[in-house]
Amino acid sequence: MVFGRQLQSILPTHKSSFDPRWREIMEARDRQLELDGAVKWIYDERARSLSPLLIGSRVRVQNTSTLLWDKGGVVVSVGKYSSYRVKFASGSVLWRNRRHLRPMITDNEPAPPPASTDNETNNDGDIGDDPALGPDAARQQADPPAPIIPRRSGRIRKPNVLFAD
Repeated sequence: MVFGRQLQSILPTHKSSFDPRWREIMEARDRQLELDGAVKWIYDERARSLSPLLIGSRVRVQNTSTLLWDKGGVVVSVGKYSSYRVKFASGSVLWRNRRHLRPMITDNEPAPPPASTDNETNNDGDIGDDPALGPDAARQQADPPAPIIPRRSGRIRKPNVLFAD
């Protein structure tokens, strides 16, 4: 480029190839690439991948028209790109993307073991170690748990005014 203009070469080209609008188009494409990169970075900052499902897991399936999780099924096979083959109670088998599947939580799953307290595991002469006190006395001496207070905003809200007088 000399003086802001494209130099012609010995190769035959049409004169419209040297039009200044092409430079503007190239700059617009570069700006769009930068914007696309920024949008992708913002999306990737909060996005998370869904955990894979195992064959035989019971899942809820989202209805694509109503967007309700109204059907249940069992995963029978795993495909590429987060797609799963789900067998429904009616006997039909359909491919569904992982985005439209949620693992079903059942009541018969074993509950996690209760967290051990300091009274049971600590042998440094704390509250739970004195055999004369017994387990009930040790519980009474421990501080009661603080009540959980929901976090609320202290902001005073103004009522909505639909029509100003």
